[in-house]
This record gives sequence, C-alpha cells and structure tokens, in this order.
Amino acid sequence: MPPYKRSIRTKYKPSIEVQGKEKRVLLEEIYNNKTLKEDIDFALTEHQKITAIKTLRSACQDLWSSDGDYKSKFSLRDYKDTIDKYYKRFIVSNKISLLLGRIDRWCKKNGQHKISKVNLKDKTGKYTYKYTDREMVSDTLNKMTKDLKWIPSKKRIERYNKLWKQYV
Repeated sequence: MPPYKRSIRTKYKPSIEVQGKEKRVLLEEIYNNKTLKEDIDFALTEHQKITAIKTLRSACQDLWSSDGDYKSKFSLRDYKDTIDKYYKRFIVSNKISLLLGRIDRWCKKNGQHKISKVNLKDKTGKYTYKYTDREMVSDTLNKMTKDLKWIPSKKRIERYNKLWKQYV
C-alpha cells in the first residue's frame, strides 16, 4: 500500500504579530463592553468556561477592525485563548481586591498609622517616597484594569502572600 499524503492547507494564516493584535482586540472588547464583562464574569464565577466562550463569540461576531476596513474573523481558538487570558487576570484581580479589603479591615481595627511602609528612591537616590502596603495593592489593581498587557510579577505575588499573612 502506498503511503498516504496529507493535504496541505492553503488557507492564509496571519503572522504571530497579527494574531496577537486580534486577540488584544477581543480582550479590549471585554473590558470596554460592561454588559459583556458582567456576563463573562458571571459565567467564570460559576465555572462555566464554555458559556463564557459562547458569550464572547456571540458578542464579537460582527466586530470590525480598528481601521474599519474589514470584518475581523476569529477562530474558536482565538475566543478560547482570550477567555483563558481574561480568566487568569480575573482570578488575580479578585484575589488582589480581597487583599485590599483585608488591609482595610485591619486598618479599621488597628489604626491607619500602624500600616507598614516601604521607602522608594528614585534613580539618583535622593528622592524618597513612603509607599504604604495599601497604596501598593491599590495601584496594582488599577494597573491591571487599565493596562491589558501588564500582570503582576512572581516577586510581587509573593509579596502579596506575605501581606495576606501579615494583615490577619
């Protein structure tokens, strides 16, 4: 029996850079559309990832490119990858908001003046800023919602774990 030859796909596949832009468009759509974000958040809190993917797919089927030149076509993989990325950010932001609430309760109980502070210096070493733990956590939460590329580093998450244990 002769060996079987597999058919070669001739479908155009965009470069990785274009694929990244397209996926970023989907993620931006989630953050810009409040009702879509609420529906996806509800589905993810109920552990219904497939429902979240279907919701995103139905909302973004008629999404035009940023130039308005063409209608963006997304594969099911694009929707799944976007939901995976959003779910990771969703979990981290929920945990950070829990930490923020825990720090606030601790401050009400023990006093705002007892919260620990970190000294930050600029590159020259002259300017020092006292950065409280609450400000650091709050800034992280704000940065996660505004900058879609940014996610806390491993060191920062380890710091949050220490803060979780500290503010009981």
